[in-house]
Amino acid sequence: MRNLLALLSVVTLTLLGAGWYLDWYSVHSLPALPGQRSLHVEVNTSKMGDDLRTGGTKVQEWTAETVKRVQARVQEAKKTETPVPEKKAETQPTPSARPLVTPLPEGWR
Repeated sequence: MRNLLALLSVVTLTLLGAGWYLDWYSVHSLPALPGQRSLHVEVNTSKMGDDLRTGGTKVQEWTAETVKRVQARVQEAKKTETPVPEKKAETQPTPSARPLVTPLPEGWR
């Protein structure tokens, strides 16, 4: 649960920082009564939409290019693929052919 909250915090701070940098919103201080502070937040939704559409288009282009590169590599690998020779099955001695007890070395008593 703690990790989920940490992830949510990181995502929130990242979006706030990116929004500030990309001028998606602005915060202004306005005159208020003595001893009080008034903040005004303006959200530029048209800029936000344009930036998200541009980013989405770039992601789609990058994905399409990556898929084409991977497909080209797969086709190239298929052309240069050499068949793997089959290995002959190694014959293992049958259980009856193996001695049940290993012989003792000479001189051992």
